[in-house]
This record gives sequence, C-alpha cells and structure tokens, in this order.
Amino acid sequence: MSEYRYLSTDLISGAVKGDWLPITPQNFARNINSTATFTGALNLTAGTGSERAAWVNAIEPRRTVLWALIDGVPVWNGILWDWQAQSVLSGTMPWTASTMDSLFSHRIIEDDL
Repeated sequence: MSEYRYLSTDLISGAVKGDWLPITPQNFARNINSTATFTGALNLTAGTGSERAAWVNAIEPRRTVLWALIDGVPVWNGILWDWQAQSVLSGTMPWTASTMDSLFSHRIIEDDL
C-alpha cells in the first residue's frame, strides 16, 4: 500500500516549513498544457495546540509551496494560493493550490519592455 506524505516549503528560500502535514486531499491533478489544481483541507483536530499552530503557519497563502509525495517520490507540487473562508468549528481549514506555472498568471508586467 502506498504512503502519502504532504509537506510545505517556503516559496523563496525553499526551506521546509512543515512536514507530515495532516492534509485531507479532495483532488489533485497534473496537466501537460495548463495549470492544474490541488484542493484539500488541513485537519485541525489532530495533534496538540502547538502542533496545530505550526501546521497553520506552514501553509501560509502565497508564500508556500505544497508538495505531495507517494512513497517518498514527489508527484505534485504547487503554490498554495488561498484559504477558503469557513468556520473553524468544522475542524478543517480548506485551501486551494495550483501548479508552479500559475505564478505567471499572477505576475503582470505593465511597462513596455
């Protein structure tokens, strides 16, 4: 049986922010010619209070690269763009991420080069 592992790194430095994150994936895909997405939720009922705080800090939007590994092999990575507004009472923090090429859609060059 395959082992899924989720970790996050800093977008600029590449430093690991969180490892073995308790993520419940909804879906993730890889596309050849277009941006692919990953939707999931961070489980806020697992671990201690300090662990949960560290996990929330590890998935800071627009500054985090999320990695999905199967048996230690990266199968998906992308920038975590948004947390979805939802009550914490559900015990989860939903979010969306897109593959690295999505960075180009957020960069706008207004000057004539």
